[in-house]
Amino acid sequence: MNIKNKKFIKANIGIIIFMFLLMIINAVAENLKGIFLPYFKRDFGITDGIMGIWLFTGSMGYILFTYLGGLLSKKYGQKRVMFMGIILTIVSCISFYFSHSSRFMIFLDIFLINGGISLSTIAINTLIPIVGVGFQAVLMNLTHFFYGFGATLGTSTTGYLLNNSVKWQNIYLGVCIFYVIMVSVIGLIKVPSIRIVENDKNVIKKDNNSDRAIFSNGLMYGLAMSLGFYVFAETATINWLVNYCEKSFSMTVLQATKYLSLFTAVLTMGRLLGGFIVQKVGEFRTVLLFTVCAIILFTFGVVLGSGGIIMISLAGFFFSIIYPTLVLCAGKLFGSESAYVTGIIISLASGVNMILNVVMGYLNQILGPIKGFYIIPTSLCVSLAAQLYLRSKRRNIKNVS
Repeated sequence: MNIKNKKFIKANIGIIIFMFLLMIINAVAENLKGIFLPYFKRDFGITDGIMGIWLFTGSMGYILFTYLGGLLSKKYGQKRVMFMGIILTIVSCISFYFSHSSRFMIFLDIFLINGGISLSTIAINTLIPIVGVGFQAVLMNLTHFFYGFGATLGTSTTGYLLNNSVKWQNIYLGVCIFYVIMVSVIGLIKVPSIRIVENDKNVIKKDNNSDRAIFSNGLMYGLAMSLGFYVFAETATINWLVNYCEKSFSMTVLQATKYLSLFTAVLTMGRLLGGFIVQKVGEFRTVLLFTVCAIILFTFGVVLGSGGIIMISLAGFFFSIIYPTLVLCAGKLFGSESAYVTGIIISLASGVNMILNVVMGYLNQILGPIKGFYIIPTSLCVSLAAQLYLRSKRRNIKNVS
């Protein structure tokens, strides 16, 4: 890293630290639903199929607000979008606190909380190529390392609190307090202006037919499919692993949460190291290698039953760099349109995730949680196929090995 880049980091250290902290809190908030899923089923009297629709509703919020976040980031800047996202998440956490018996309220709450998280996340993902000049892969993976750290911290702490009879509504209230702190300091953070020089033939340039060029580009859909099927595999593991362990192998929620905490812990470790691996080996080669390893571990984990749950947890290491690295590739490809197009790609990916969560909910209900869990390694295989398609088009992707 040269002297110029070090000065750039120093100038943007405030926003970098703020993004790290916000990703930690987002991870805590986003991963609560997987732990609370058995409690929601009990308290609101709903089935796995209805829970699949509930997760579908949350994904709808993520899709809508990710797309809006890309547009708003381009028009108003990432700082304002992060502010809006934090406010929306505060509102949803407060609403969760007052949700005691209304099914409608928890559907509204999951829509709002995913919407708020998606706004701040798309703002962060599109800021990283700007504030991380010269070390984007490292910064992108470090940022998502802090997400993984938050997920690990959140799941382990939540499991402990639930075991000590703390109500899930009170946990949402506690998360709300941290968001209030973040929104109170965001005005003090300086965010750099975005100035992208499009001098690379691989970057799609803005012209009168820019939208047509974007929507007719197969690479955008390839990225969306590779991300979407991967995102489902990760989120389904986080959302359904506790339910899988509890219903299939008669574990307590606390016992099952330990496996989920291990999954998020090794995923976090992978993201801490992943940026350096990506920078050395190459972005696309690393994604392909890690996806193949994740498929192998996860498949054996499901096949082996209760003895393989540890393999499912350890597969989290190979999940680690796939999402942040593919998002980074999208940002590099589309130049000054990166915020807008990244929003579209993540929205499409969220659509895939949304549909598959509903499918998984009904598979769990019809076939049982053991057979239903096979959809996760299958989804990873589809993501790998999309990645191979992108590899065949790699000559069109800037700086991707």
